Amino acid sequence: MCLFRFCISRFNETFRGKVRGNIEDDRIACARLLEACERAKIALSDQCITLIDLPSLFEELPFRFELTRSRFEEICASLFLEFWKSLQEAVLVYADDLPAVAEVVILGGGCRMQKIRRMISETFESDSSRLNFALAEDENAAAKGAAIFSAILSGT
Repeated sequence: MCLFRFCISRFNETFRGKVRGNIEDDRIACARLLEACERAKIALSDQCITLIDLPSLFEELPFRFELTRSRFEEICASLFLEFWKSLQEAVLVYADDLPAVAEVVILGGGCRMQKIRRMISETFESDSSRLNFALAEDENAAAKGAAIFSAILSGT
């Protein structure tokens, strides 16, 4: 949502005084912009730069913004900081058990982001062979996560 909020602000700044309404009141424009932001986020997982290009986004005005991975990371810095804090908290809680961890499985769309991968790799830099970023299918990832969660709940 950080990127979406940024794009809304950027649109409002760019077209200040040229629009009669509020883009945030237009559900279709917001949905199109949110979808474009999601596509940009996915594209930045394996590219350094992408383009958000929406002709006639709101009141016939276009929105076009070139986004680099580093700019994306700046825009979403607060979310990355929250992730980092959660990761460090988990590592502290389970510090004594970390050597016994055979594999670290990363689930969800965020695991494709280069910034997230760097943070995780830095945290487990002593043995990066335990990191599993190569989950191809969501079903496999969800099944593996469920197995791990059930093992945690059962205490094994």
